[in-house]
Amino acid sequence: MICKHARGEELHALLEIENACFGEKDSPLTKRTMGYHLRRGRIIGAYEGGELRGYILVFPRKIPRVYSLAVHPSARGQGIAQMLLQHALHVNARLRLEVRADNLGAIALYEKLGFTCKGLKKAFYPDGCDAKVYVSP
Repeated sequence: MICKHARGEELHALLEIENACFGEKDSPLTKRTMGYHLRRGRIIGAYEGGELRGYILVFPRKIPRVYSLAVHPSARGQGIAQMLLQHALHVNARLRLEVRADNLGAIALYEKLGFTCKGLKKAFYPDGCDAKVYVSP
């Protein structure tokens, strides 16, 4: 498994992962938005045998923000999300992110990697779910 910048021709594969992971309640990225970030080199993909299995989208900020992290459902449980986060942490001194308060699997991963919860954003998601704000060490 390797991590590298996703390429323009992988837009459809990225959208397939996005839509498999995020339903309407999570406001999945549109083709236009995904393409915008892809052209700006903000998306890192995880590849196994040349096939895209997951991605992380990080916005450049004072403390860079993980906007999206997704692993294709067929590739879950293989440490891909952890590998993508560790890659992003290697490139950025710190990271921050929001996560659905009911996404216990993601929260467990972030805490395992040393992220700490710094706050709560009430009704952050379109369905009214709160978001926990995490920051890396």
